[in-house]
Amino acid sequence: MVQGAPNNGHKPQSDSASMASLSNIPGVGPKRQQLLSEHYASVDDIRQATTEEIAAETGIHYRVAQEVKAQLG
Repeated sequence: MVQGAPNNGHKPQSDSASMASLSNIPGVGPKRQQLLSEHYASVDDIRQATTEEIAAETGIHYRVAQEVKAQLG
C-alpha cells in the first residue's frame, strides 16, 4: 500500500493558497474567509456545497454565499 506524505496538521499549500483567494470575492473579508476555512477543508468543498449549506453552516449572509458560489463556479 502506498501512502502519501504526512500533512502534519497542515493543509496542502495549493489548498491554502486557494482558500486565501476567497478574500478576492466581494463581501468576503478576513472574518468570512476564516469562517469558510473553519467549515470547509478546501475550495472544492465549498464548490460542492449549496448556497443554503454555506449560509447555514458558516452564518454568512445568503447573498454573500451566493456571491461565493458564483465566483467559484
